[in-house]
Amino acid sequence: MSMIRNAAVAITLLVGAGSAHADTWPFDLATSGEDVVWMSPTAVDPDSALFEGSYTISQVIATVSILGPIDVTGFIDPELLSGSASAEGPAPLTLVELGIVFPEPPEEPAVVADLFLSLDDEGFGNLAVSNITLGSLDLGFPFGIVDILGLAISGEITLNGVTPSDPNDINGDGAVDVQDLVIVITGWGECPAGLPCPGDVNQDGFVDVLDLVSIITGWG
Repeated sequence: MSMIRNAAVAITLLVGAGSAHADTWPFDLATSGEDVVWMSPTAVDPDSALFEGSYTISQVIATVSILGPIDVTGFIDPELLSGSASAEGPAPLTLVELGIVFPEPPEEPAVVADLFLSLDDEGFGNLAVSNITLGSLDLGFPFGIVDILGLAISGEITLNGVTPSDPNDINGDGAVDVQDLVIVITGWGECPAGLPCPGDVNQDGFVDVLDLVSIITGWG
C-alpha cells in the first residue's frame, strides 16, 4: 500500500493562529493508467502567510483482473486515512512532489507514478498524478498473479489560508485602537509570574514603553 501511503501524505495540505476561512472539498481520483488532475472548485487567499489543511480518505478501490473492483480501504493503516499538515505561503507553491513505486524494490513494481500537490497563483489546489504505469501483482493462492487495471481514491480535503493576527490587536476585534492602548496602560509594569499578561505585546516580560510604541505605530 505504498501508493496509498504516498497519496495520503500528498493530500495533506497545510496552519496557525490568525484569521482563516476553511474550505472543504470532496475529491475523487481514478485512473487506468492515464494522467489525472484534480482542481479544487473554490480558492483560498493566495497571499496568505500560512496554509493548513486536513484530509480524510473514505474509500480506496483497486480494480484487478479476474476479481474486478475490490474495496481495499480496510487493509490500510487507519492512521493513513486522515491527517493534517501546514506550509508557508504565499502561493503559487508546490506542497508535495513524490515518486511512487509499489511494491518497493527488489520486488517487481506494480504501480509507478509521479504525484504533485500544489497551490496555483489564484489559490486553487491542484493534485496531479502523471507518468502512471500499472503492472501485475502476485496475490498468492488461489488467485496468483493479477493485473492491476485501475485505482480509485475518494475522500475530502479541508484547506485554510491563514493570515496571522496582528499582535498589536490585543483584544482581537480587528482594529488597533484605544481599547488596546488601555490594556497596555492598565497592565503597566512587570508581568506577574504564571498569569496572563495581554499588554506585553513584544513578549519580553514587561508592559512598558516598547509595547506602547508598538500599539501607536500599528494604529488602525
